[in-house]
Amino acid sequence: MSRGVVTTVLRAGVALALGAPVWGLGAQDSGTSPDQGCLLCHGELEFLRRQTVSLAQARTLLVPQAALAASAHGDLSCARCHEGFGQFPHPAAVTTETCVSCHDEVREVWAESVHAGDEEATCSDCHGVHDVVPANTLTTVVGVQVMNLACTTCHGTSALPPSDPHAAEVSCASCHTAHATRAADGPGSAVAPLAQIETCGACHSEEADSARTDVHYAALASDGRASLALLRGGEGPRPPTCTSCHGSHGMLAPSHARFDQDMVDQCAVCHTDHADAYFGTYHGKATAVGSEIVATCDHCHGSHRIFPTSDDRSWVSESHLVDTCGKCHEHASASFVAYDSHPNPLDRERNPPLFFSFVFMNVLLFGVLVVFGLHTGLWWVRLLLDDRRGAGGGTGGDHG
Repeated sequence: MSRGVVTTVLRAGVALALGAPVWGLGAQDSGTSPDQGCLLCHGELEFLRRQTVSLAQARTLLVPQAALAASAHGDLSCARCHEGFGQFPHPAAVTTETCVSCHDEVREVWAESVHAGDEEATCSDCHGVHDVVPANTLTTVVGVQVMNLACTTCHGTSALPPSDPHAAEVSCASCHTAHATRAADGPGSAVAPLAQIETCGACHSEEADSARTDVHYAALASDGRASLALLRGGEGPRPPTCTSCHGSHGMLAPSHARFDQDMVDQCAVCHTDHADAYFGTYHGKATAVGSEIVATCDHCHGSHRIFPTSDDRSWVSESHLVDTCGKCHEHASASFVAYDSHPNPLDRERNPPLFFSFVFMNVLLFGVLVVFGLHTGLWWVRLLLDDRRGAGGGTGGDHG
């Protein structure tokens, strides 16, 4: 510590001991800010340690000048938030302003959030005290990481793994909102079923615009389920949301090697019969063994703009099927696409030739097994009888 700083601290100590005002202490000599008097004490950990009962308590009172200057409140005086602290020892009737004394617009939305009334979730718990990140920094990678760390301090199990495309780039508040955060299962949540298309669409606008017209969103809107909790369990299929297909914390990027396989599994949750038929085809069997180039559900049906086969907008409607298959099979023709991509050998009406072939082959197989099973069984009986006769006849011959 330099001699000048030591001198200033000693002068501050004398003033504080006499109960003199400390605002602006040293400012007349150095031209520094009026808050320099506060920082002479609150910027020195050793001094604070002697005034407190523990090092931990001293650290709570420490205000690093560099952090304060770089914060969103760097241009505010200490007295703006801390009133009545102008003398030492500080008088009992001193106050610290609340955040909403300046940020009044947050008061109403915060009061309705899931964090309202939670003593472990205050403004300072998320934003800090003297190191508040400026608003224009919150949109940067550094700002996102700072705020996400604040969230995962309490919600540790919700931290995004490195494989998630949103990790370290998208803030928790982007999906859950900042001050109006609701319980994820609540109807007012930003990730509620009917709200997801707007929340996710804030970044993925093209996908959201397509999804608003497709069969899945129509089913979701008509179903009217307001809570994510209602999409779990129960009987019958549930209309899908963005997170139903992509997951939430821990989703995979479309470029990930496992993405297509995971999407097939997700489609199979609702479309069980079609998935079983798909896995019986070449496409499905190749996918099951890890192929990354074979056609999966979204390659044929699309992803966010899916329509029934009877709808002319569908990729697998009669008018578009040649083009859809032609993406992989360049020689696709009308006769080529007559191939049944989801064959069900038990559905006679859907595919009579396949049905009768299936019946014939199974009858033939069963018949062959029965006939040759009986033949083998009778053959072993014959061998056993011949063996016994041979043993008896040989003994009688020897006596003769």
